Amino acid sequence: MKLFSLLLCLILLAGCEQGANNPDLQRLTKELDQTLQEAHQFFEGATSTGNELATKEVEKLFTFEYRVEELDSSLSPEEMQEQLQALGQERWECFHAEPQAKSLRFFCKRRPKTYLRYIPKLL
Repeated sequence: MKLFSLLLCLILLAGCEQGANNPDLQRLTKELDQTLQEAHQFFEGATSTGNELATKEVEKLFTFEYRVEELDSSLSPEEMQEQLQALGQERWECFHAEPQAKSLRFFCKRRPKTYLRYIPKLL
């Protein structure tokens, strides 16, 4: 909004007959130039940040997070199922289990959250 106001004032003053020697016109020209430079720097930074975020989101499509969970073997099947269901609620997929002395060790994986995963479903 500030940029629009400055630009409008500059155009109105430029249309006056007083010309380039007008101190108000010179001041507004300086303010407009400074505002344009600030906007350019802002958008330049936003573009590089956007590119970095997009790159990170694409990398998430090809990576896994891993978790090892150990459950006491003295648990009833229902209790063990409840704990495994809790892992599933957090999007963990247990792909391997190893018996230990007094427990079961589960190896789980999941893909990191990214909104890019939903794009093919939208098309």
